[in-house]
Amino acid sequence: MSFGMRIRLGDNVSIDTTKLNNANGNTTEFLQGVIGTGVSAGSFVTGKNYLITNLGDTSFTAVGATAVTAGNFRIGQEYIITSVGTTSQAQWNAIAGTSGLTYAAGSIFTAKTSGAGSGTGATLLTFFTASGLGAGTGKANQLYDLTVNTGIVGRVGFGSSAQAPDYSAQLNSLTVLNAGTFSVTSALQGYGKNSRGLALEIFPELNAATPGAANVLQSNGDGGIILRNGINTSFLTAEAGDVIIRSFGTGTVRIDGSVVMNGGSNIPGTIGFDGGDLLIDSRSSFIMPGAISSVGGIGTFVDGKAGNVTVDTSLGSTADISFSTAILDVIQDSQYTLRAGRNFYLGVLDSGGSQVTGGVVLQLNRTSEGADFALASRGSITVGFGGSAENGYFYAPSGSAILTYGGNVTIDRLSRSTAPTYDPNDNIQAGGVNFLGQLFTTANGLASGSVKSNKSDGVIPGVVSLGGVFTRGGVAAEDTVVGLQGGLVDIKGSRVDIGGRIDTRGSDSLNGGADQLGIGGAGGSINIEGATIVLSRDLISTGGRGISTLSGIGGGGGFITMTGDVELNSRVSDLGDNKDSEGDRELKNTNTTIPSSPAVGDKSPAVDKGTARYLPKR
Repeated sequence: MSFGMRIRLGDNVSIDTTKLNNANGNTTEFLQGVIGTGVSAGSFVTGKNYLITNLGDTSFTAVGATAVTAGNFRIGQEYIITSVGTTSQAQWNAIAGTSGLTYAAGSIFTAKTSGAGSGTGATLLTFFTASGLGAGTGKANQLYDLTVNTGIVGRVGFGSSAQAPDYSAQLNSLTVLNAGTFSVTSALQGYGKNSRGLALEIFPELNAATPGAANVLQSNGDGGIILRNGINTSFLTAEAGDVIIRSFGTGTVRIDGSVVMNGGSNIPGTIGFDGGDLLIDSRSSFIMPGAISSVGGIGTFVDGKAGNVTVDTSLGSTADISFSTAILDVIQDSQYTLRAGRNFYLGVLDSGGSQVTGGVVLQLNRTSEGADFALASRGSITVGFGGSAENGYFYAPSGSAILTYGGNVTIDRLSRSTAPTYDPNDNIQAGGVNFLGQLFTTANGLASGSVKSNKSDGVIPGVVSLGGVFTRGGVAAEDTVVGLQGGLVDIKGSRVDIGGRIDTRGSDSLNGGADQLGIGGAGGSINIEGATIVLSRDLISTGGRGISTLSGIGGGGGFITMTGDVELNSRVSDLGDNKDSEGDRELKNTNTTIPSSPAVGDKSPAVDKGTARYLPKR
């Protein structure tokens, strides 16, 4: 078998890669442009997978093909035009990511923009599972299974060819079994599934063949994608490779092991290169890998930027996002965007995926030694839930936490339908934000990040329940006499329950001594909106102290705004030990007689918990 040319499979193929090794005993060649064999209408086999190559006069929808109109395309999917309609040539070029081409019925393209286009243009997905023999002059490529066996010493990979620049291979399924590494240089597409239900099953570690390039793994059918030994697209002297994993069917996506996409530095060490981005686009549930690192390289002139992580399962009505480890540290200032089609769990699920077994601590803006307070920008996290299920919810059990060290936190309900009503008997409110853990955005030497929920345009909020929220300004930076500002807290819900303290205080300045003023940091504002607002703890938004022998100016307090009916439901107080504790008494809505003199042995009703003696038992 030669390389650097398009390869057409005529049957399921198993390749013994020991026969592909070069003179040094390493497999470094790439299989390029692998496709199936051509079949004419009338000879399709029911249940087999095909890609349309020529429309002819065949009615492909009659044998299983899917019609898609302009405005409904999905990035990475391949289409064949059946009618240009009123969709303009400029729009067809925009959809396909091309320029100056003329599109007509029979033109095949891969969508580069999602949902683009308007007018009456019509297409078919080229991929279909035959439901009959077909008739007419149309043609399609039948897809086959490819297995790459053990025996690889070095690397095996797939690359695009000049004849097929959009993909490396179009297969029914691919199984790569070896202990080496694996690479792709373009989209590797599986349409069916192997005996284990997987479109792509990669046992070696996925590496990047080209610095800075996208490595695309895609399942167009219902087969899953699994990387059994993780991802490492790092380069010591170049930009890390990006990884894009798409699943358009019901198959699961899973990454075992670690994801490492670190940028390197040039040989003089003057310029650091960027880390790689990770994009997961799936209609099925996704479990976050146990470790993710995408840091920029270090240079004496300029450092590289950290890569970003996007997980989007918002088009799956049963697609959840959860975690595989109790602690996930995000190294450097990566931006995290996590959008669930149904539920988002800041927790680890049991093997059945139905019960939360423990909370997760997610920490952004970290180094291996701890929080990184020297970053020029701060990584933030945006979480969405309920993208395709109006009852979908966000759930973070007690013991869970998000710590961003200066980064912003945004949690939004994605469904645009009216949220379910509050049910006092449910511990987890459908359609709601159920955050029973803690949120921290404080960072020493930096202003704190903000915390927002359901404040994005068009959000129809459900119930919001929050534990503690701490956006207090961190300790003032060295060599400054200005305290740091607390972060904004902005919450909207149909009902809002605040079970813990919200603390947005500004921090104190360092001592300016006899020469400089000390200026306290301003407190962050607190905005809460809901038909009912229940407060169980205090809200603190004071400014920090300005400390100086010369003179000090305190920081301004933040605004506290509550829009809705407010209920105070505090059961916590200081019982004399300088700690906030839950009391063992409560006042009922009845008259209680309190004696005019202390109880025997008590000097005062207010001393030694004397007053508590007169409160009714529970």
